[in-house]
Amino acid sequence: MENRQDTGINLQPSEDGSLNEYAQRGDYHLERRMARKWLPIYFRRFHLVENLLKRFYRKDSIILDVGCGEGELVERLNKDGYTAATGVDPFAGAGSSLVKKGSILDLPFEDKSIEVVCALEVLEHIPLNQQLAAAEQLFRVTRPGGILLVSVPNMAHLRSRLSMLFRGRPWRNK
Repeated sequence: MENRQDTGINLQPSEDGSLNEYAQRGDYHLERRMARKWLPIYFRRFHLVENLLKRFYRKDSIILDVGCGEGELVERLNKDGYTAATGVDPFAGAGSSLVKKGSILDLPFEDKSIEVVCALEVLEHIPLNQQLAAAEQLFRVTRPGGILLVSVPNMAHLRSRLSMLFRGRPWRNK
């Protein structure tokens, strides 16, 4: 159990044993209900990817955000006219109608059908023995000549290393 002191929310494991934050906390990224005085690193990455996509891809490009949570990126793209942007997440809920329920281990899309596939801050949540299968799925759905954008946290970051040394676990943005 993880107690989030900054929000007063106590996360309990769901039936599958995961900490399904969306089911327990709501669509907190979309609604920005968490009081913050800083911008989490993953938001910076989303903005960087969003700007990259808007600069280099047409509005009719087929864009998939895998492990997208509430679908913030696809919602933002859709509002700017990228009507073929969609997402997939195992915990898809009421956050966005653009997000389908699905797993990175069995993506519900045809082979070579997606022009841009994003997996931002996702692979580190997949068990090590399933990460190759996840990567194979990402490559499977990416169209020839398409692009696959993947990001993972930098666990070698000094703050994370110090946290591992003194707390026995990596540092995490709360």
